[in-house]
Amino acid sequence: MAGMCYNLVDVAFACVLLLGSTVAQGAATEEGDLRLIGGTHAFQGYLQVHSEGSWGTVCGDEQWDENDARVVCRQIGAFGGVMSPNSTHSFSQVDGNSPVHMAMVKCDGTEKRLDGCSFSNDTSSCTHALDVKMDCVIPGYKACVTSEPGNGEPPLSGRTHTEDGMSTSKCARLCRQDGYHYAGVDPGNCLCGSAGDDFQRYGVAPNTECMTDCGGEASQACGAKGHLAVHEVIVGSCSGSLKAREGVIASPEFPDSYPLDGRTCQWIVDVSENGDTAVQFPVFKVADGDEIQISTNGGKNWTAFKGMDYNQDSPPFVASFDENELRVKFVITGSQSRDNHVSFVLTFQDNTTCDVVEFANGYLDVVEGVAYRPGDKVKVLCDWMYVTEWTYTTCNEDGFWRRPPECKEAPPVGPSLAFTQTYLFMMLAVMGALGLIFFMVICGVLCVGRKKKKEGYTGISRQESAEPTKAENEYHIDMHEGSDMDMQQVDGQEEQAIPLASGAMDD
Repeated sequence: MAGMCYNLVDVAFACVLLLGSTVAQGAATEEGDLRLIGGTHAFQGYLQVHSEGSWGTVCGDEQWDENDARVVCRQIGAFGGVMSPNSTHSFSQVDGNSPVHMAMVKCDGTEKRLDGCSFSNDTSSCTHALDVKMDCVIPGYKACVTSEPGNGEPPLSGRTHTEDGMSTSKCARLCRQDGYHYAGVDPGNCLCGSAGDDFQRYGVAPNTECMTDCGGEASQACGAKGHLAVHEVIVGSCSGSLKAREGVIASPEFPDSYPLDGRTCQWIVDVSENGDTAVQFPVFKVADGDEIQISTNGGKNWTAFKGMDYNQDSPPFVASFDENELRVKFVITGSQSRDNHVSFVLTFQDNTTCDVVEFANGYLDVVEGVAYRPGDKVKVLCDWMYVTEWTYTTCNEDGFWRRPPECKEAPPVGPSLAFTQTYLFMMLAVMGALGLIFFMVICGVLCVGRKKKKEGYTGISRQESAEPTKAENEYHIDMHEGSDMDMQQVDGQEEQAIPLASGAMDD
């Protein structure tokens, strides 16, 4: 791409060709913008929010915590997070006549902006004594590493500098001159070393435990007893070459003022792995006559940002480009005096986003104004009578949705009803067949019984079983008369009765 597009606080856009021309506009202040003032740089101080055309403070009541401070640091471009949500450093006081704009702020820590959190406009019980003042992580800060004696090898064992008036910037300078990668500072020592990034094996404490004021600069944090505030010394150098998806470039000696020594510093960053790269200046206080130049096409064309045209209240526009390399040049004339702190911080990061696409018969459940970056998931919602194959779609690293959202017409009701009807019919048929079999069994039992009764079979009772014998022999044995059998007349003939066995025994 032959140009660099500038985003006016995510609202207005302009595109400036990199032809060496100076961009004269600064970023306009919008409703809900934030800033930290009173510190030595833009990552510390009293919190102010712009509302209804004026800057005002935020009431630090009992609800203010690290989640709220995390949103502030993210919004002002301090990507490293929070050092302390309630700073103990001494900052220049704000104007006592300025208003208090927000109170009872409550964030969950994921919001993009502070005005996206819940808060109250009723500040009647607030005074400036309750104004929020805080510290964000400065570029290059790594961790608050424990270093109590007796715990074995110290985190940084390259070289130790012990002297009064130490500060984070001075320690970083000493370690950089010694050729080390890291600088760790506590209230009385500066430890240098080139250990790896795995400080967890030594023990890492919350950042708030590394907030002791430095003897050489009270607004800087010099660790604490048994704790080192570890920094990368490349931040604050005058040159560098790196490859990263995101990172920072800071003025020489940051967070101190850069020296007016007439140097020209240059940094080259390989951002070829980025789909799109965003550049902004969360800190921009450059002396008149000095300038920052940026090129994205191998140094063929440069755009200059001069100190006389921009300041902390009106920094250059945010830049976005899709080239493979970022070059930054800082030209110090050395001819201008200054009576205030001057420094700059430039941040760059992969700015690949997925556009909120429109598609037929549905839409994405997005939040207005939110940029969706790789890894973000969005729910797919469909109109009535339409369905989607997946509930969520994910923003991919190439700037496209991993599963293109679409909504298809829902299957017609007919086939489903036919299937239900077929199933019911089969169930009824089976039940009918079982019922028929049962009926036939019952009927068969009844019919057989009636047929046997009709043919003379009347059961097996004792009395009824003697009747067929009587019919055949014409004798009737009466079980209720005496033991002797009387002579009976049968068809008019006399016959001798057969004596019972008892009588024969008597003879």
